[in-house]
Amino acid sequence: MDTKIHTSFIPDKVLNNSQTNRASSGGGGMADILFLLSIVVLATAIVLSAGVFLYDRFLTSSVKTKEVQLSRAKEAFDPVSIKRIMRLDNRINAASEILYNHLAPSEVFNLLQDLTLQSIKYDSLTYKMTTDKGITLNMKGNAQSVNGVALQASVFGDNAAIRNPIFSDLNLTDKGVSFSVDAEIDPTTLQYALVEKKRVEAAASANSGMSSTTTPALSATTSSATTTTTQSDTTQSASTNPNLGGFGTGSNTGVTQ
Repeated sequence: MDTKIHTSFIPDKVLNNSQTNRASSGGGGMADILFLLSIVVLATAIVLSAGVFLYDRFLTSSVKTKEVQLSRAKEAFDPVSIKRIMRLDNRINAASEILYNHLAPSEVFNLLQDLTLQSIKYDSLTYKMTTDKGITLNMKGNAQSVNGVALQASVFGDNAAIRNPIFSDLNLTDKGVSFSVDAEIDPTTLQYALVEKKRVEAAASANSGMSSTTTPALSATTSSATTTTTQSDTTQSASTNPNLGGFGTGSNTGVTQ
């Protein structure tokens, strides 16, 4: 019987062991990567936790420091003076509110003075306060003609301060035309604060107008004084200079005249 002998320098068991080592080496590499990632995540978590802890300690110490500073600042103020200042502030605010809501009924006469035509004359005037802090007017008067009454009604209607003007009881008289008018005054136009503000603005504009008219007069006076001084200097030089002769005498006479 013939027997065939297979010669091999590497045994089969060694081959099987090498394949097993390769497979095991591949699994170990993935495990190492996962292990490294877990270490990085853990280190990051530890660092963040330490940062949060330190920041919390910093905030706590900062709050305590601010509390100490606040307590020292409170101790530096006098409580009695603070209460007095607060009481004064409350009084000022209350007075300001009262003045702002206060109405000036006398402004009604100024309003009528500005809006009434020269051909209109009022014989009587009655007014009363309404629930919305407004004023209702009832006036009786005379006009030279019906056209005057119509024009006065147009003037009242165009002004925002007078609401719902109603002219009635038109009658012909020896003096012209008698009439009666009912109207309401807008309460915002009668507020004391606004009225006082208008007065201050009017006074300021009047003062500025007076200063602008006074400036040209002062300029004219200054120029006149300068001319007089120049003429007197010319007269003096002409009279004291002997070389001018008759020309100096004539010039002196002309300046004197």
